[in-house]
Amino acid sequence: MKPIKQFAQELSDAYSTTRYRGGWAGCIRMLRRRRYNDTEIEAIIRSKHTRWAGDASDRPDRPYGKLTSTDLAKYIDNYKDFADEVEDLVRGTFES
Repeated sequence: MKPIKQFAQELSDAYSTTRYRGGWAGCIRMLRRRRYNDTEIEAIIRSKHTRWAGDASDRPDRPYGKLTSTDLAKYIDNYKDFADEVEDLVRGTFES
């Protein structure tokens, strides 16, 4: 398992990085607590789900660049069959 700071830096080129306050460290911590492995975490963070989590945020007054792991967690909690989606994300991200 990679150190969080290093992992977050490696993911700094992901789709929605600029929308999340402080980058991905908080999201990585939250996803690890939910028992996702690093491959799954990378697939999630590199996906458009991070954008959609911001769009679905119940805090529309939040300025651009201020989303947090809480926004992503709420999105995941409300996404039916997210676990199945993660399997597809991993295949699409890492399997050619």
